[in-house]
Order: sequence, then C-alpha cells, then structure tokens
Amino acid sequence: MTDEEIIKKRLLIDGDGTGDDRRLNMLLKQFLKWMYSKNDSPENNQIIYDRLMAQLAQCQFAAAKTERTSQMIDEELENYQKLSKTIEKNIEVAKLELEESKKELIIAKQIRKNKMEYDQLAKVIKQQPDRKETQKHIECLQKELAELNEKKLKLERKFEKRQKDFSVLMYAVRELEAQLVEDSSSEDEDSKSDEDVVVGSGSSNITTANHPIIEGLSDDEMEAGSQSGKVVRHSRGLMERDVKEEVDDAEVDDNKSIKEPMDEDAVLELSIDKDESDVKMEEVAATKTLRSLLQELRSASPNGCIKNSLAARYILAQYKKFSTTDQQLCKARDEALFLGQTYQTYLSSLRKYNELHKEYHGRGERTVRETADMV
Repeated sequence: MTDEEIIKKRLLIDGDGTGDDRRLNMLLKQFLKWMYSKNDSPENNQIIYDRLMAQLAQCQFAAAKTERTSQMIDEELENYQKLSKTIEKNIEVAKLELEESKKELIIAKQIRKNKMEYDQLAKVIKQQPDRKETQKHIECLQKELAELNEKKLKLERKFEKRQKDFSVLMYAVRELEAQLVEDSSSEDEDSKSDEDVVVGSGSSNITTANHPIIEGLSDDEMEAGSQSGKVVRHSRGLMERDVKEEVDDAEVDDNKSIKEPMDEDAVLELSIDKDESDVKMEEVAATKTLRSLLQELRSASPNGCIKNSLAARYILAQYKKFSTTDQQLCKARDEALFLGQTYQTYLSSLRKYNELHKEYHGRGERTVRETADMV
C-alpha cells in the first residue's frame, strides 16, 4: 500500500477532518497509561480522569454528529430518489406530450397546406365565371346544338332529295345523249343516201354510159328517190329545231335557277317542314285510332277480339309503318304479333283493370272510366 492510499484511507476515516481518529487513539493511550500507572496521586488521577471524560464526550459528540449526518444523508438520498422518479415521470409525460405535439404539428402543417391550396383554388375559381352563368351558357349551347341537329337533319333530307333529283336529271341527260347520238347517226346515214341519190339524178346523162344499172331505172323511180331525199332533209330540219328549242329551254331554266337559289331553298325547307308535319299528323291520327280500337277491344270478349283481328292488323300496320318501309314485312309481322298477343293483351288489360278498379274504387279517387283509360 502506497503512502497516497494510506493518506486517502485516513482522510476517509477521519470523517469531517477534525482529527477524530487521532483523538480516539490519544484517548486509548491515555486510558491505558492511566490504568498501568501505580504511583499517581489522587489529584493527578482526577485530572487524568477529567481529561479522559472530556475526550470521551468529544468522541461521543463526533459519533452523534456522524450518525445524524448519516441519517440526513439517507433522507436526502430518499428525497433524491423520489425526485428522480418524479423527474422520470415528468420526462415520460413530456415525451408523450412531445409525440402529441409532433402529431398536432403534422396536422397543423396539413391544415396549413390545405388552406394554402384552398386559397389558390379560390383564386382560380374567382377568375372563372359564375355557375349560374355557366349553366345558362350550357343551356344556350344545348339549344344551339339541338337547332343545329335539326338543321343537319333538314340538310340531309335536302341533300337526299337533291341527290335523287340529280340522279333523275342525269338519267334524262343520258337518255337524251343516247337519243341524240342515234338521231345523228341516222341523219348521217340519210344524208349520205340523199347525196348519193342527188348526185345520181343530176349526172344521169353523164353516168348513163358508164353505169348500166342506173340506165335500168325508170323515171318514176328516180322521182321517188328525189322526193325521199326531200322528206329526210325536212325531218332533219325539224329535229334540229326541236333540239335547239330544248337547249334554249334548258338555258332559261339554268338562268332562273341561278337567279333564284334562295327561293328553292326556302321552298325545300317548307316542303320538308310540311312532310314532317304530315308525318306527325299521321302518327297522331294512327295513335288515336289505335287507342279507340284498344278501348273497344277491352269491352269485347276474346272471340270478338279474334273476329276483329283484320281491323286491328290494319291499325297496327298504320301505327307501326313509320319504323319500317317494307309493307310485306309489316304485314307479316303485324299478323303474327296481333294473333299471338290479342288474347294475352285482353287478359292482361282485364287483370290490370280489375286491380286498379279494386284499388281506387274503395278510395273514391277515380271513376270506372278513368280506370279504364289508365289501363
């Protein structure tokens, strides 16, 4: 053991550093010396006794002080332990609060972000027009779209009609061209034959010696040939005049059509509107007739329905002919449809009538005729 360690140990034993260890050693030495002394006087013994008691009191005081200090230290340790536990609890609570604060911070950041996005969207929305105005604009556009669709349908019908008229016109033009080609070819042949006949009659004296066949012709035959040539020339002149008149009429019609295109368009639109109104009137009339017939069929028996199948087929054909143009198909379909559904229609109508009559007759909301009309 080194001197430094010895000094440290003595200092630890000494306690407060007031020399308690040395005092105890001195007390022990004096007590032993006092016990082994033999020639001491009573006065000297009393003095030594008093010194020993004083030193003993000092040692007792130091021991009590040390004990009190130890108790105080233990109490302080307990207090410090309690304080440490309290601090640990506070640390845990602070950690929880810190975690909650972090969550609240995240939520606050998200709310702030949402507010910023909301502000940006609000600015963009403010730049846009009002919803009512937009809705009105959309309705106007829808109306314009409907009008444009109607115009499109009218133009398609107009185009189809013009296409049909043009096809008829082209057919007539082709027929006229073919006829003109045939007429021109026949005129060429007739003109050639006329020239041959005229040349033969004018130079009969010159060619008589060279052509023994012409010599064999009589005067009547030669005159008949000249007359036939005149007739052919006359017919060709009449044909040329007719063709010229047709060309003039076509030019006049073209000029009229060029001068008045808007009148034709207006007339065409009026005709299209008239056709549509006629179709609608026919549909309304057919619908009314069908309803009246079905009303009669409700009050009739199944045998009566079968007997009246001819009239019913006619009404159904009138009512459904707007969906197809094939009359044979309409007739076959309507016959099969009516014969297969007449009895079922009667039964279903009667069942529906009874249900509605029972439902509304007790309540007094509708009459029997109104119930039949609903059926």
